[in-house]
Amino acid sequence: MKKILNLVFAALFVTVNTVSLAQSNNPYDQRGIDYMSSMQIISNDVKNRGVKDLSQSTLDYYSRKIPLQTQASEEMAGTILRTIKTPGFNLSAFVNNSALSKDAKRAIKDIYTGSRDQSPEAFRTALVAKVDHINEMALPPAEKELVLSLAAITYHAVSSNGQLRAPNPGEDSPCVIFGEGGSAPIPCWVAGALAGGMIGASICGLWCGLGGAVIGGVIGALCE
Repeated sequence: MKKILNLVFAALFVTVNTVSLAQSNNPYDQRGIDYMSSMQIISNDVKNRGVKDLSQSTLDYYSRKIPLQTQASEEMAGTILRTIKTPGFNLSAFVNNSALSKDAKRAIKDIYTGSRDQSPEAFRTALVAKVDHINEMALPPAEKELVLSLAAITYHAVSSNGQLRAPNPGEDSPCVIFGEGGSAPIPCWVAGALAGGMIGASICGLWCGLGGAVIGGVIGALCE
């Protein structure tokens, strides 16, 4: 696992954009900022040989160290790993089969649905408008907070440093998430964060959802 994590973070986070952006209409925007800062901390620790496993003690350590408030367990991490690494894993199908309300499912799919050739800037602009719609939806409070938190993570993860990309001609890229209404070439680790967040929240609530988003981001990176 340590070797895999080193390869993952060497590829993904060496060029993390540290420019501060803001999604002012999202009351949980800070969680997206904290998510990226948290991933950078983990990245630095991996590079400095500070991450040895995903044991409970390691998960507890990072729950205390990173700025994003999280909760996680080994069992939850294993569930996220098995789900995301299942051959043929499809994010849209996973969302459809979740226990979330119909409106929450639609809102989450709206987060990552876009046009195939959309630039990062256009993706973020569209996401701001989608957050306006989510704010107006009559979702149960716990679902609304989860959806808006995942929107914040996506907004800050899909930055202008080239992480949003369409595959090359003929490339069968798992980083393209095909959903209703179009396809958004969001990074695989962002797709992993969305799935991990949903899994974690279904197990033990919001803080596990945020912990699951961190774990899912790492696992999703293995698809890059």
